[in-house]
Amino acid sequence: MQSESHLYFERSDRSDLAASAVRAITKPGSIGWISTLAPDGSARLSAFDDFGLVGTIEPAVMFAGSGISVGGFMSNAINHARRSRDFTANLANADLRHQLSATDWWGQEFEAVGVMPAPGRSVGCPRVAESPISVECRVVGVVDLPCLVTDVENVVVFGHITGIHIDPRIITPAGLDPTKIVPIPRSPDFDLD
Repeated sequence: MQSESHLYFERSDRSDLAASAVRAITKPGSIGWISTLAPDGSARLSAFDDFGLVGTIEPAVMFAGSGISVGGFMSNAINHARRSRDFTANLANADLRHQLSATDWWGQEFEAVGVMPAPGRSVGCPRVAESPISVECRVVGVVDLPCLVTDVENVVVFGHITGIHIDPRIITPAGLDPTKIVPIPRSPDFDLD
């Protein structure tokens, strides 16, 4: 199916292209660029180092915030996903490195980091229009993990994949173009300039 300028795949689509897109965006060591919808209706973006894919049969995307105060200080993305029950994971590749660099875990409006929101198809929150791959997710679990040594907690959000957007410009006859989908790693050695 076509969705604006991106191809769209339903959750039930088990094609190699859709599976490759999910694996590309959740490659170990990549940063999770998570979009959510705030209670006031504004689209928000947050970056998470703790991000990945869980499972293979019915895969779930996960992201986590660490050292979050029990007293209420919590990443907006975690709060928004917990409340709205959905989020979208967006691939930040080299073309989007400056925008990712302007994003923190607390969350900014899309325009503040230089990207535009595009409507979700299977979730209420938007995706990053410029991202070559976006994976829409429905929250299936939020796990609060209290720390034993201090008054903080770690929170992990899990979401089943409900839809996948792929920019057709990254597709070759052999599949996804690996030079266009390399996610930005969480590494101090990666040059964001």
